[in-house]
Amino acid sequence: GTDPALSCECAALATELGEWLDRPRIERLRDGLRVVVAGPPNAGKSSLVNAIVGSERAIVTPIPGTTRDHIEVPLALEGIPLVLTDTAGIRDTDEEVERIGVDRARGLMDAADILLWLGDPRGAPVHRRLVPVHSRADLPERRTVPDGSLAVSAVTGKGVPALLRCIGEHAKAILPLDDALALNRRQATHLAEARTELADASAAVDFVLVAEHLRSARAAFDRLTGRAGVEDLLDAIFGRFCLGK
Repeated sequence: GTDPALSCECAALATELGEWLDRPRIERLRDGLRVVVAGPPNAGKSSLVNAIVGSERAIVTPIPGTTRDHIEVPLALEGIPLVLTDTAGIRDTDEEVERIGVDRARGLMDAADILLWLGDPRGAPVHRRLVPVHSRADLPERRTVPDGSLAVSAVTGKGVPALLRCIGEHAKAILPLDDALALNRRQATHLAEARTELADASAAVDFVLVAEHLRSARAAFDRLTGRAGVEDLLDAIFGRFCLGK
């Protein structure tokens, strides 16, 4: 059998690496947080985007399904970079172009850092940072605000400052602190490889398998720290190109 103390140490280190991988990534500071506006057709998504941005960037009509594809608007909120995304209305449709837009909207919702949902909160998707928005709150038939939803009117501007504060609070929780270390995508990839190998090593029941997993974990750490050999570096560089014989 294997050494219980070694297995315990491998498991503990794998857990610690997992905590590092859960930290905010540096790319969000560079690329901007993804704030996605989603909901059914004609829910006021494009109007809300225009109200937040302060200019007519999205097409607004009373016709459901007008937005067939997503529109991305980069902006800064209290110095925090954001990419505000207006998506196609979520509904079942037989119209091919609109259906493609709906499929893309679902993918964008899944990838969102912050999701503004303008539909019925009872039908809201599951998302870690969901903000239920009761849009078009200026209309008489929209005066009743569901519990937990933020009433907003793109026409009067009511609720827009509160919505921006809410987005800002979520954004600050997602971004790395000023004095905190943050991983980039390459570092996170190698750290994840090391964590997987260490977890496998802790569960292995044969010393040969433990040694192989530890060897792979060390190789991942070497790639992370730049200690990998010249051949690994050349493979990484030329692996990006298709070279003829």
